[in-house]
Amino acid sequence: MYNKAILFDDKEIAFKILHSTGPKRHRYSGRKVKNFSKQIWHQHCKQFAYEANHAKFTQNKNLQKHLVETIGKCFAEASPYDRNWGIGLSQSNPKNIDRNNWRGKNWCGEVLEAVRKNIFS
Repeated sequence: MYNKAILFDDKEIAFKILHSTGPKRHRYSGRKVKNFSKQIWHQHCKQFAYEANHAKFTQNKNLQKHLVETIGKCFAEASPYDRNWGIGLSQSNPKNIDRNNWRGKNWCGEVLEAVRKNIFS
C-alpha cells in the first residue's frame, strides 16, 4: 500500500501507511490514495508484490525453509471476494481444487510461485 501511495504521489497516505501498524489499517489507507488509476495500478502492483515477497523470503531463513517445502505445489489465494489477487472461491469450496473452476486471476499465487522459482532455481 505504501508503494501504491508513492506511485500516485500521495505523500499524506504514504506517511500514514508507513507510520501505522497492521495490515487492516494499511488496506484501509490504501483505498484512500488520491489520483488512483486502476489501469496504472494493475501495471505495477504485481511487481511491487514480487519485490516485497522476494525480500521477505530471502531475508528470513525460516520462511525460506517453508517456501522450499512447497516446491511442486501451486499457490492459490482462496478468497471468494478478491478476483484479482485471489481465485474468487473460498477455501471450503470444493471447486477450488481445479484451476478451470477458478473465478479469479490468482495474482497472489503467481507472485509467490515466481518468487519461489527465482530463489530455488
